[in-house]
Amino acid sequence: MITAIDTNILARSILNDDEKQSPLAKDKIRKILKKDEIMISSYTILELVWIMKVKKKSKEIIISVLDSLLNTTGIIIANDTIVRHAFYMFKIGKSDFGDYLILSDALQQSCKNILTFDRNFAKEPQVELVTS
Repeated sequence: MITAIDTNILARSILNDDEKQSPLAKDKIRKILKKDEIMISSYTILELVWIMKVKKKSKEIIISVLDSLLNTTGIIIANDTIVRHAFYMFKIGKSDFGDYLILSDALQQSCKNILTFDRNFAKEPQVELVTS
C-alpha cells in the first residue's frame, strides 16, 4: 500500500519546528516506511523548498534534504524524472528550484522555449527574457 503525504507532514518532520506536530509527523513516516511506501507529489516538494527558503534555509541544506528524499528507499516521487532533472539543475544553477521544475516540465512537453520576466532564469537555455 502506498500512502501520500501532504507538505505540512513532510515539512514538520524535516524542519522539526513544532513541538507537537513534528514528532507526530516523524513517527508516522517511520511507521509507514517500515511496511509500506510513501508517495511525495512534485507539488509537495515544490512547497517544501518554498517553505525552507522562507525559513532562511541555505541552498546547501535544501539540496541535502532533497537529495535525501530522492534517495530514500520506500519513497516514491511523483513525476520522478522531472523532479530529478530540476534537482540536478538547481544544484548547479543559480535560479530557484521552482524555475527548474518549470523548465523540466517544459522540456518533458517538448516546448521550444519558456518566456519569463526573471533575468536570472532567462540565462538558462531555452528560457527567453520578455522585455518591452
